[in-house]
Amino acid sequence: MPRINNNMSNVQQHLFRSPRSLLILLGLLLTASRRISISGTSIPTETDASDSNHGTSNERRHHHPANYTTSIHPSLDTLITLDTFSVHMFGHVANNSNATGGTLQPISNSQNSYYGSDVHGDFEETSTDWNTPSWPQDGNVYFQTSIKRYKNLTKFDNKDFVVVIFIQRYPGGVLDCVPTDKTENDEAIPGSFDTDDNDGSNDDSHYYDYAHDGNTVGTDKTASIRSTFPALNFGTMRYFSYHGGFLEQHAAGQFPSSTTDGTTLKDGMEAGPLLLFEHRNNNYTSTTTNETTNHWCGIVSHYNEFMTQSTQHVAGSSTVKHGPMDSICPIPAGYEANTILVLHRRSSIQAAVGTWGTMLLDEYIGATQRRTHDVDYTTRYLGYSTDNGAYYYYKKEDDWPVTSNMEETMIAVHNYSQAANIPYRYWLLDSWWYYKSSGQVKGVTNWTARPDVFPHGLHYLYRQTGMFVQAHNRMWSTDNAYAKDYDFVPSKSTTVSLPTEYRFWKDLLQTAIDWGLVVYEQDWLNVQFEYQSQAFTNSTLMRQWLMEMGRAAQDCHVAVQYCMPLARHILQSVEIPAVTQVRASGDYQAGLWLQQWSVGITSLLYTALDLKPSKDNAWSMTIQPNNGERNTTEPFPEFQALILAMSAGPVAFSDKIGHSNTTLIHRTCRQDGVLLHPAQPLIPIHEWFYERTNPSSRITGHVQESKMKVNGLPSYPIVLSLELSTDFVLFPNHISGFHEQAEMWVVYDPSLSTILQEFHNDSPLLLPKSKSMTLGEYQLHFVAPVVHGWCLLGERHKFVPLSANRFVSVETNSLSMKLLLEGSTGETVEFAYAVMGNDDYKSQWCIQSKVVKIPSSGRIQVTIEKYPQLLNSETI
Repeated sequence: MPRINNNMSNVQQHLFRSPRSLLILLGLLLTASRRISISGTSIPTETDASDSNHGTSNERRHHHPANYTTSIHPSLDTLITLDTFSVHMFGHVANNSNATGGTLQPISNSQNSYYGSDVHGDFEETSTDWNTPSWPQDGNVYFQTSIKRYKNLTKFDNKDFVVVIFIQRYPGGVLDCVPTDKTENDEAIPGSFDTDDNDGSNDDSHYYDYAHDGNTVGTDKTASIRSTFPALNFGTMRYFSYHGGFLEQHAAGQFPSSTTDGTTLKDGMEAGPLLLFEHRNNNYTSTTTNETTNHWCGIVSHYNEFMTQSTQHVAGSSTVKHGPMDSICPIPAGYEANTILVLHRRSSIQAAVGTWGTMLLDEYIGATQRRTHDVDYTTRYLGYSTDNGAYYYYKKEDDWPVTSNMEETMIAVHNYSQAANIPYRYWLLDSWWYYKSSGQVKGVTNWTARPDVFPHGLHYLYRQTGMFVQAHNRMWSTDNAYAKDYDFVPSKSTTVSLPTEYRFWKDLLQTAIDWGLVVYEQDWLNVQFEYQSQAFTNSTLMRQWLMEMGRAAQDCHVAVQYCMPLARHILQSVEIPAVTQVRASGDYQAGLWLQQWSVGITSLLYTALDLKPSKDNAWSMTIQPNNGERNTTEPFPEFQALILAMSAGPVAFSDKIGHSNTTLIHRTCRQDGVLLHPAQPLIPIHEWFYERTNPSSRITGHVQESKMKVNGLPSYPIVLSLELSTDFVLFPNHISGFHEQAEMWVVYDPSLSTILQEFHNDSPLLLPKSKSMTLGEYQLHFVAPVVHGWCLLGERHKFVPLSANRFVSVETNSLSMKLLLEGSTGETVEFAYAVMGNDDYKSQWCIQSKVVKIPSSGRIQVTIEKYPQLLNSETI
């Protein structure tokens, strides 16, 4: 098969280098019996304070005798401890690091302290070199551990924090290696799962596969760890863990290892970041008062080598271990496996996770750079989807108008949307359009349009409609059409293969741009990893695959969406700016009351990593005739549309031709299809996470927060609640970052017609118990600042009334309010505002609406005088 022809020249070829022949694997099992002290105000050192001048990050300042110091920080010594560690050498235990008698010994005069600064701030790092009496006496360091403690962080003024990086190094690598408890480390053993057939049958559902229901599709070879540092014993702290595909599965409870819902704290391939909460005696009740917590909360995760590291929970204990997979072989010289622990006190879990995300992004993308969101068309404009759950998923239109293939169906969708004034600007083309192999895995063989699907090709569709494309792709088959011309690594045990060179990705994406590609969707990430046998043995292969894909996408100005990711894929994306969005839950399925809508739980992590969460698609009308075997309905289309809008990510509907609720769809966007997003997606409040960890909690349901932000005004919190089993009293300190100044804060309803109450410590917001546990019975409240007597309520008939894509800026003084609005030419915008009464109208509000039309320039400035409006209006 000829190589991809995109007329590109002088593209440097990046060849995959096969690993050296298998050489031994040393294993280390670090655990611990020492206290990790963690303090928020200062980081004491083992030297006099007068020696604490800061140097560069690699400048050695202090030298200590050989005695392993495990102190990290002196104030959390009752919360977290560091266990002893042992070494597995040649398959045999080589004893442990206990300073009083272990045979794994620190090398004489090897413990050193460094002071320095880096992109994050000032730090102290203490390192120790280790070997055993049987190790060759040639001076080579067998193993090194370091504890890097930050004394301050450049981007944060919160002094009650702890940020620690645990580092384990193999200075000389490990060339001869065997797994410590495996005999076959080069085989991936597939289970069974269904994908789709080339005949168009629809069985390619994420809802029924491993990534959604948590059943593994193969043997988990990542649960065993070669060398453990750190092994953190969390005592009686509470935890909330993320695991599985999309990170939508969770385990919550209190150490040692009890869970509140019968789930298991996962380890190995499925494991993800772990949220931590210091146990407190006062659980939430409906009479909770406003009190500032002194307790710690935080997060622990891998900090590098995301594709080769793993996590292991010691069953029945409070110990969680981190380190490289036991099966990785060889380990290259200089290999490091790092873990980050972030804790905040007198702050929220959102703030702690935000610090964690900033650390990762600054480390890899850069302190002044972030992801390439400017090229992601799909997070800025309204879209149409054909993903699983969509009406036209593996289904052409057979009713009206009758079509003979998907090409005609998609053109008919476009024509209908134009006639109905639905401003779709792109569509998602799922897996039904390209060639796939037969057999169990059904990997892609040729990523081009099949003639029975698009007889005239995707270029023709693009020319006919002008619609941009988010194009789906899956794992690659070993018999793909590109392997003759580009470097692929076939799995040793399955029929999947992995492209490893930049040139392939550059050619593939550059060709697709010609037919409208703006977002490349890499789906089935978990399957590609688990079915690629070398993923468990090669220290660089899986990272190389994602890095080359991302580098080519960035050079082609194409955004990347990750779908069906494991935690390792999401964390790896911090090195790949082109990855702008990640699916945050499983596939949409109308009529099934799943938690698929609840993307806010994963949005906590995604937002911290500068990733947009994708909820997938939704129907805008309850009834979509002849929609398949289930012939289902969507009972809550308004709620689905609300969640799409509040996700701050892609918004895509998937209705049958002639069965779209145009009014509902328009509530998510401007007339030109520009999405009206909040400044932050919905995320559960801190108290929700803590209560999930409480075995005796009386609360079920959801309380989530978002924010709207317009230049010139403080942030506007948004509060969504539903399925509450008891009343919830919301105080200002329940809202993350609620510290901006205003004359007062008020609560108003989504209709923008009523100021419900003031909002402060003496006037909290009561979120009443839900009458029925359905998605349709949700409550939405907006919290607004009052500035100079003005309270801007926002645009009427929109889910997000104050979006920066509508309100460019606002200026207020005691007499007037000046607004700059933008939109499409001729678009009508109706917005509402409230004015506090003067001496004659104290404690009363005047709510007014104003209608403006956007001129051809796309922007309009509006000035409103306060008292003429007040005197001529009815007070409310």
